Amino acid sequence: MPQNTNKSEEIKSIYAQIGVLIEQTEDFGKTEEGINGIERNILKGLLGVGLQLLNVAIKSRAEEINEQGSPIISGKVSNKGIFSRNYQSIFGELQINHRRYQIAGKGAYYPLDSSLNLPRTKLSYVLQDWIVGSSADLDFRESVRSVNEILDIGTNGTQSKVHCNKLGEGVDNFYSQTELPLVSKGDYICLEWDGRGVPIIKEEREELGDELSATSVVGRLKRGQKRGIKKTATVSVVSSFTPKKRAKDSIIRGLFKTPLTPLEEEKNQLEVAHKREKWHKDIHRRAFLGSQENSINYGVQRAKKLCDNQKVPFVVLLDGGVGLEAAVRAAFEKEKLSNYLHYIILDIVHVSEYVWKAGNAILGENSKLRTGWVKGILSDILDGKIVEIIEELKQNRNKTALSKSGKDLLDKTINYFTNHQHKMDYKTYLEQGLPVSTALVESSCGHLVKDRMERSGMRWSLKGAQNMMDIRAVKKNGDWAKFMDYTLTQNKEQYNQMRA
Repeated sequence: MPQNTNKSEEIKSIYAQIGVLIEQTEDFGKTEEGINGIERNILKGLLGVGLQLLNVAIKSRAEEINEQGSPIISGKVSNKGIFSRNYQSIFGELQINHRRYQIAGKGAYYPLDSSLNLPRTKLSYVLQDWIVGSSADLDFRESVRSVNEILDIGTNGTQSKVHCNKLGEGVDNFYSQTELPLVSKGDYICLEWDGRGVPIIKEEREELGDELSATSVVGRLKRGQKRGIKKTATVSVVSSFTPKKRAKDSIIRGLFKTPLTPLEEEKNQLEVAHKREKWHKDIHRRAFLGSQENSINYGVQRAKKLCDNQKVPFVVLLDGGVGLEAAVRAAFEKEKLSNYLHYIILDIVHVSEYVWKAGNAILGENSKLRTGWVKGILSDILDGKIVEIIEELKQNRNKTALSKSGKDLLDKTINYFTNHQHKMDYKTYLEQGLPVSTALVESSCGHLVKDRMERSGMRWSLKGAQNMMDIRAVKKNGDWAKFMDYTLTQNKEQYNQMRA
């Protein structure tokens, strides 16, 4: 009877608050207050009502559980009495009283928490959804600002960081059990890998030592990267596409949109990537800190799930990173997919960079003939004449009066083409309607890693960096709502396991 009386009093209080809010709204016309004031007043009032309603709902559930008596739990159980916990909801903070049972060999169990599927931490899952989701794009302090301003609550950047790390630890399991769409008949599966440096905090930098001094796992440092302060994250991109034949002239036109500044270069890469994203389907991105092998294995295993034992052809696009092709082939062999690996294609943008270097060595950077020469060489390469091009470069190297630096530059181009000519049959690739650039993974290195991880002054622990990149991947892949549903389900299963 006292409980029902208390509930009745709470309901009366809620009605009274709503009545006051209605009166204030009706009296608004009699004041000179601006719309901003009444708008904020209504929101504040509604939040207060929401907090009271939530409190009533929780107490109602607690009463139902108490009426049911002791829960059925396997094992030795002891009733430890009533305890309280703080809960930060979107309406404000409240205190929840709940009964605690101690289960031998398992720990504390709270029937009310299990019934409500409460998070193990103070923040509600709604707040975790909003704040951690925002932290994927904003720094931790900025990620809580809008929520605090709108809801008038006191969450902080540390809470955002803690919950980002906690949720990030569940991303691997989430993707391991996610069902994938089947690849359409006649489509290819495309895989790409590339690397981007992540700045590491001083303490862990000193422990890693020489690992941070190594060149990028894909063979070169990106613009703005420095040796000795970053560890490379290897980005994996898996997608599917329908073959689309293109003329070599369209490829050359794209390569000769030569930007003048780094900003223009980045903009051009984004435009190319955007076109690829329209062409490709089911694009999935992940980044793995410091482990090229993990990233490659992850991509190949996901591709295997994507084809679901169908005889789907695979295409891999790479730059000329040392050891990268061998690692990819080993991963395909391990998954028994080697017979379906139809093509490994060398990124045409990297090829064009080497052609420009050769043009500089032979003709000089200021030569008016250089652009036409480069276009001619690229045209022949796209026509599949790589053997003839290598021979022509060798003849130029031997006959032309070059400086030592010019000869060294030309030697690098000759060696690059010789080592990778088996991946440079562009005539066939274009006729088959295949992509010839790593635009998707290049752009992913930017918007998945660089845009969040390399902001001014930022330094990361290895664990924190991986968790953030995982959270960011979930957002960029468009899987955030599914991931939060998965998190709630996992939390409920943990409660159920305590009782089993």
